[in-house]
Amino acid sequence: MTYHGTLAARLDLALALLSADQPDEAGHMTIAALTDPHLVPSQHWCAAEVIRALEARRVPAAVELREAYLELCGSSKEPA
Repeated sequence: MTYHGTLAARLDLALALLSADQPDEAGHMTIAALTDPHLVPSQHWCAAEVIRALEARRVPAAVELREAYLELCGSSKEPA
């Protein structure tokens, strides 16, 4: 599996974990993806989707994830 495929799988797993009501594990998968140097811009939307869902559930890790996302994408690309 390529780096791109591994990262996409992590983000897909994060979304599945959210559906299974496991937000902490979803946060762990997302931070792993966001901090990987091989993350590509086409995967940012999926990370943003997980972050929004974690924020809606008021999961404390959402703050760290949002900060990592903003550092990666720049402050002009807020997860909407």
